[in-house]
Amino acid sequence: DPAVRCVLLTGAGDRAFCAGGDVAGFAAAMASGEMGLLIQRMTTALHAAISRFARMDAPLLAAVNGVAAGAGLSLAAACDLVIAAD
Repeated sequence: DPAVRCVLLTGAGDRAFCAGGDVAGFAAAMASGEMGLLIQRMTTALHAAISRFARMDAPLLAAVNGVAAGAGLSLAAACDLVIAAD
């Protein structure tokens, strides 16, 4: 949308921008032999988001309101400007 002048990416809560992956979910996927499928689903979604952010004309700002673990760190690094809480 050419009318969008800036995009702000932030976490929904006040304690974490991204708390990281679901460790119990990773363990369950590993035990069931579906870890490859889980990683494929996660990386496909993450790649699609970062690719769209990189192609858009508007600057992308991250308001990091807490920990940025796992893919959240990659999302923050993909932004044009990052402002982080203490």
